Amino acid sequence: MNKLDVYLGRISHVVQIGLFVATLWTIYYTVIPLYKSAQMEESLARKELELDHIQQKAAKIESELLRRELQSFAISATNCLGIPDVFSADSERVMADYKPSIIASCILDMVKNQDFLVVAGDEENALKLRVYELEHGLDRLYATKTYEYDHYHEVVNSDGDDKGAHTKSYVHQLNSFMDKIGYKLSPEAVRESQIRSGKAEIAMSYILEANNLLLKSIRTQ
Repeated sequence: MNKLDVYLGRISHVVQIGLFVATLWTIYYTVIPLYKSAQMEESLARKELELDHIQQKAAKIESELLRRELQSFAISATNCLGIPDVFSADSERVMADYKPSIIASCILDMVKNQDFLVVAGDEENALKLRVYELEHGLDRLYATKTYEYDHYHEVVNSDGDDKGAHTKSYVHQLNSFMDKIGYKLSPEAVRESQIRSGKAEIAMSYILEANNLLLKSIRTQ
């Protein structure tokens, strides 16, 4: 009986040890991995939030770089309007040399040869599309200004008086000054001067309005 108690006691100890080992094994292969997995998921969630924040910042920086690059390009593209040399050019040459198709072709060549940092792929295609849209806007503007230019002589009276928007031009001021000092220009001379002056103003207004359209179109995102 004593031996049986001894054996039972030993078996009990072995069972306890086995249970202890089984408990350790369960903790090591189930609880600890679950804990580590939870830690990893929490860490991954934090990293995803950090990545999202970084991506948002990167997108804002890229958007700002794109805006500035387009703004810089728009200013450079005004060279296609001949600014500032065009302001001292003959008005007839201005209307002939800066037609919408010529301006648009010049800008597209600049897009092709420009070393952009951000503008590429879809952004570059979008820029080209805006240039084509700009050409349509310039076509309407050019048609209006060409009609005013070609028919300007019809709004000038035989005495050089402009019935339109140029009645206070420098030609009338000069004629008034010359009259005060005793030298009067002939009506024909005044009329021809007024026509040249009025046409020059129309040509310059075309260039300035085209410049505004260009800047607005290319800067738009």
